[in-house]
Amino acid sequence: MGNMVTELETLPVNAMLKMEGKEFTVQASITFHELYQQSGSSQWIRRGKHSRGLVLNKNLLLIRIPKEEGGKYVWLKLLPREEAPTLQEFYKGGDSPGEWGPARRFAKQGQRGEVLYTLFGHRWMVKDIGAIEASVEGKSPWISGGDRLHFVSSQHTDGMQWLLYLDARPGEASGTGGVFVGTEFNPVELVEEVL
Repeated sequence: MGNMVTELETLPVNAMLKMEGKEFTVQASITFHELYQQSGSSQWIRRGKHSRGLVLNKNLLLIRIPKEEGGKYVWLKLLPREEAPTLQEFYKGGDSPGEWGPARRFAKQGQRGEVLYTLFGHRWMVKDIGAIEASVEGKSPWISGGDRLHFVSSQHTDGMQWLLYLDARPGEASGTGGVFVGTEFNPVELVEEVL
């Protein structure tokens, strides 16, 4: 099968792969460039690091992201849960410390330590937050080329499930973003073959 991790990283649009006995077509190949702002500046700058994503038919998103702030990268297999605009205020929260949402609390802690919250009836722990710029080949129902998205990645407290929130704000993105839930996977174990 070769190096499946490398193959997933470079799969083009319309490529096909087989997972769990089913065939999937790559509808979009996405590179997520990590962004940062220098102190006192409102300009976003590419950090030089990037993550990869594949939008497959049947609304499936495969994405490689850092497991935590500054951590090793992991692959996630995710399904959309709902559109992102409905959760922006939840993650941001209010302006006083007692009203901060999960993303703001994590930012105020220097992106360290535990920030727990409940969503969809489950307990999650924030793992990473930040901003990314998307380069898209093909067609994605949630992300457009040039979108700047703010994200929150969280892991279920049982360690099995992941939640990824992609916040597509007006003026920064033309896609919808979304909330995605799924599991971590090893490409060598999940992907049976590239067709």
